[in-house]
Amino acid sequence: MTFIISHIPKYFGFACRMSLIIIYTVVDTIRVVASMAYNKSEVIFYSQAKRWARKILKVSKVELVIDLDSGIRNDSSYVFVSNHSSMFDIPVLIASLPGNVNIIYKKELEKIVIFGWGLRRSPFIAIERSDPRKAMASIDEGVRSIRDGASVIVFPEGTRSEDGQLSSFKRGAFLLAARAGKPIVPVTVIGSSQILPAGSLKFVGGSIRVIIGKPIANKDDISRLEEKVLMNSVHEIIKRNLASDGES
Repeated sequence: MTFIISHIPKYFGFACRMSLIIIYTVVDTIRVVASMAYNKSEVIFYSQAKRWARKILKVSKVELVIDLDSGIRNDSSYVFVSNHSSMFDIPVLIASLPGNVNIIYKKELEKIVIFGWGLRRSPFIAIERSDPRKAMASIDEGVRSIRDGASVIVFPEGTRSEDGQLSSFKRGAFLLAARAGKPIVPVTVIGSSQILPAGSLKFVGGSIRVIIGKPIANKDDISRLEEKVLMNSVHEIIKRNLASDGES
């Protein structure tokens, strides 16, 4: 199933677009934190996050083309495993993926003024990669999140790809999926690195394609060998999608 979200406004300069992105982020962060202080429901956060993501993509001249496998259910939770090559991947995935979705993010992001304040109060999951024990605690938190009904986005490459090529995967995403016993869904983001090329002061705009693949069944007693086979299979699916679109 393929559908398009088209939000390409008229011309704005780089400074204007960046200013709007910052303003939207600051205002929406304050709004959602204030709303959650009054009403503890996390549904407020998820709905506001999707609105924020769509506004960021609109001002960035982005059109989303989403290929969604019909096996994805809005009332189910998954571990979405995605490639990562741009800061735009976050709003792209929040806007594209169905249901309530949490992101596992680097703890350092909480140092960003106002935005970090919002992250700390969000249901998103911080991870300290430099401390194995704390990193494992983050995985446990992700498991609880999934069992409570929210899906989780994981970038198994560990960091953004500088050249757009798919890097090797780290084990964390698949350990999380195994502990939660939830299906893994390969997600391929194509074209996000071209929206604001490195070193450029111009938003190029255009289309970003998101391929949300077929859920791969999982179990909570998966062996290390089965886990490795699963990891290689998901890597190959995303790599093949990128290659078919000329990204890799």
